[in-house]
Amino acid sequence: MPTLVIATPEDPTTPASSSRHLAGLLPRSTLVTIDGMGHALPRAVLPRLSEALLNHLEAFPTRS
Repeated sequence: MPTLVIATPEDPTTPASSSRHLAGLLPRSTLVTIDGMGHALPRAVLPRLSEALLNHLEAFPTRS
């Protein structure tokens, strides 16, 4: 299953290194790092987060 892994460098509970490790274990994963994002979801990161999600979803055909 294609998986989007988002690394959040400011997250004290899940370090970005954990996200990189997870992405390395998943064969069809894409790793995106969103600077300025931690465990919370600040408004400033929403455009970058939305872009990452849309790019990931648009890469796969939809079923009718």
